[in-house]
Formats: sequence, structure tokens, C-alpha cells
Amino acid sequence: MHTFTRFLDSRRFHWALLLAFLACYPLSRIMPPAWAWENGVVENAQAAALVTGAVLAWLAWQRLRPHAAALMARCAVPVWLLLTGRELSWGAVFLPAHGFDASGPIYTSRVLWYRPMVPAFAAIVLAIVLIVAWRQRLHRPLKQMMVRQRFPWLPILIIVAVMCASTFAEGHLYPFKGFVLEQGEAYEELVELVGYLALLAVQARVLRETAAAGPLGRAGKVGAETTAPPESIR
Repeated sequence: MHTFTRFLDSRRFHWALLLAFLACYPLSRIMPPAWAWENGVVENAQAAALVTGAVLAWLAWQRLRPHAAALMARCAVPVWLLLTGRELSWGAVFLPAHGFDASGPIYTSRVLWYRPMVPAFAAIVLAIVLIVAWRQRLHRPLKQMMVRQRFPWLPILIIVAVMCASTFAEGHLYPFKGFVLEQGEAYEELVELVGYLALLAVQARVLRETAAAGPLGRAGKVGAETTAPPESIR
């Protein structure tokens, strides 16, 4: 697992993400349309990437205590799980399809009895995460990463590009609002997959760099107590 995390944090993987993003549109023109359907190959790959992020964060939380990286990983776990739930239509994809049209099977979360409670639940979870992160001053390790020039700028820029590309594919990006992209659904699903992989890269860099900086002291400062970094991140 440590080798996998190092690979996610490698410059080679970061540049591969950029190439994958640039290749999304050509791939969307040639891949089978069924791969981009709801609950299809690409969406299942997205869910797998999100679950992987949650598992890696949970393992880091258990392995890196009492380092600040463990606190970051603990905050990341519920975020990954919320993203996974959203990608799976909060469980609707495990039910029979609600219908079928030109874009494939239709799954809707409106049939779920708990669906009206999802926004409030997600808001509460995110609020708790933000409060914990603020109280533990988890923004300080991020600032130190910028000072050391180890901030994961490339994966973050890829995530921003993915957000713009996904909005464009949906026809909602100004000034291209209403523009219909050929194979837009396939393109949207592919770039979202790249975005989730970029999130994995961001998490790997942040956790490894924060763990290497040392534990979180009483004042909320990384390295407030001098302790060797755990063997797992060397």
C-alpha cells in the first residue's frame, strides 16, 4: 500500500493525469457508448477510485497517528464517502433501472425514502469536517507545503480543468452555455474519472508531506515536537 501511495505522489503519475485529461475527448469519440452509461464501465471506475481514496485515507489515519497527517486523513474519509454516495446516486444504482432512453438506463434517487434527508446529512458531515480541520489548524501544514514548494499544484490544476470541462460538456459553461458537444456524456464521465484520480494524487502528496513534517503539537503547529517520521512514509 505504501508503494501505491508513493506512485500516486510521483511526478510520473501527475504528468500521466495531464495526458489522460487531454486524451479524454478523442477517447470519448471512439469508446463504446455503453461504457459511459449510468452504472457503466466508466462510472464504476469512478466509484472504485473514490472508494480507494476512502480506504487509503482510513489506513493513513490508523497508521500515522499522532502525526498531523492522521488528522487530515480522518477528515478526508467522510468526504470520500460522500463523493462515493453521490456517484452511486445514494444507492439508487443498486435498484432496478427506473427507465431507459438513448443515453442508457435511468437511475433516480427520488425513489429512495431517505433521499430528502441526504442534503442535510451531507451538510452536517461537511460542517463537522471543517470545524475539526479549523480547530486543529490543519491549514498550517498546507502553508508549509507551499513554502517548501511541495504543494500539488499540477493535480489541483487538473481538477479545476476537469470541473470546467465537465460543466462545458453539460452545456452550462459560460460563454458556451447551450453548446452541445458530440459524445458529451462520454467526455464528461471520462474527465470526471481523471478528476477523481487527481484527487487521489493530491491526498497522497498532502499526507506524505505532512507526515514527514512531524506530529501536530499543542499549538497546532506541525513539528512542534521533534519526532522521527513513521517508517511507512520514508
